[in-house]
Amino acid sequence: MISYVALLGLGALAVEWGDGFDTSLSAGLSWGCYAIGGIAFGVLLAGFRSRGWRRWSVVLPSAAVVLASANVFAALNVWVIDARFRAYRSFYRGIEAGMSREQVFGLRDTLYPRGGDRMRPTVAEDSARQLWFFMDPEDSAEPNCEGIFLSMSGGRVREKSYSPD
Repeated sequence: MISYVALLGLGALAVEWGDGFDTSLSAGLSWGCYAIGGIAFGVLLAGFRSRGWRRWSVVLPSAAVVLASANVFAALNVWVIDARFRAYRSFYRGIEAGMSREQVFGLRDTLYPRGGDRMRPTVAEDSARQLWFFMDPEDSAEPNCEGIFLSMSGGRVREKSYSPD
């Protein structure tokens, strides 16, 4: 269980902050969860070297802190546990400056095939200067306001921005 939490955290760290794309509800608190959870995990491992009652007086509180840190991190970073966010973020990452409108819609169709697991993002604005997408909430009422905003020029993406819920 704890090794799963540690691997999940390390994988999330590599994916989330490796490319400077931060959609956490609070990046500072997320880093705090990593720090506190990492320290508690180290204490937990050291506690297994103890004997007798000392072992459990160190291991149990450390395990509780690791699990609490993982829960707070997951609450602040819903993309870790919700596949809708991971798919939508893949769509955002796939969009590059210079792509044509047709290429953007082709990428959407590739990542969100008809009849697939995920529902396609809603096109909220489709004009010569802007192209906006909002994540489909699917079966969930909240969160439902993740947005991808593309500035277009000459039918091509000039710049992109991501708006977390």
